Amino acid sequence: TAADAGDAITANFTDAAGLTTLNLNGMDGSDTFTVTPSATVTVNVKGSNPAAPATPGDVLQLDLAGAAGAAFTPTGSGAGTFTFTNRSPVSFVEIERFPDIVAPTVVASEFLYQSGAPHGVLYRFSEPIDPASLDPGDLTVRTVPPGAAYTPATVSYNAATQTATFTFPAGFTFPNGNYRATLAGMAVTDAAGNALAAEHVFDFFSLIGDVNRDRAVNGTDFAILAGSFGKTGQRYEGGDLNGDGAVNGSDFALLAGNFGRTVPPPPAPLALTEARSAPGAQPRRAQKRVAARQTW
Repeated sequence: TAADAGDAITANFTDAAGLTTLNLNGMDGSDTFTVTPSATVTVNVKGSNPAAPATPGDVLQLDLAGAAGAAFTPTGSGAGTFTFTNRSPVSFVEIERFPDIVAPTVVASEFLYQSGAPHGVLYRFSEPIDPASLDPGDLTVRTVPPGAAYTPATVSYNAATQTATFTFPAGFTFPNGNYRATLAGMAVTDAAGNALAAEHVFDFFSLIGDVNRDRAVNGTDFAILAGSFGKTGQRYEGGDLNGDGAVNGSDFALLAGNFGRTVPPPPAPLALTEARSAPGAQPRRAQKRVAARQTW
């Protein structure tokens, strides 16, 4: 079906006897197309005028009842194709607003140790995240092999970089050892309510004084610190172990406290191989919001 706010919609049938393709063409003004994906008919939508930044512009809405395995491939500004495992594709061009059905993913994760206490864990996402969906309890860190569990005290979100930073309690640093961070798969959502499809897991280790991050505190680390001793404007890799911007006796004391210690890699069967799916998990919010992506 197609609905339009005052303008005509043209439907072109490629095969009147056995319909396989339906073309919907908008006219002047802001057109709204409502499409229910078909099991046998490919739908092509062309918004035509108005050009951005007209408001609301041409709008594509999808009724996904019964559709499975939805995926989206962008093909340009205001253009793309929705595909399904049990429905024919829906393609569009010159559409200013269209549904966001793509789940966010984690594109980078990092253990934050460089500034000393408190330690933290950072995640960068593939798209903007709804800050309200973030909670410190979304992240759990456990020792490897499994043992003690740690939960962050706070979480903050940077919209400009699409990153979430989970920070542990004030003054906290991870004891020497191997760790596994697990971000809950269905907890974090984008603005449209799409949740991470799988939990994200990554391994890291903590060893204060290991300046070059080779899992050992030894003469090599001491030499790096000594070469920067008395200097300011340094970073962890230059010997500033507590993140105060200067390399001095405080940093030397941290290194000396772990001198000669190592943190060997965890046993191979426990090493991270890939993110695990979270079958049966449910989103924190019972009902997802429906939102449209703005393309100008």
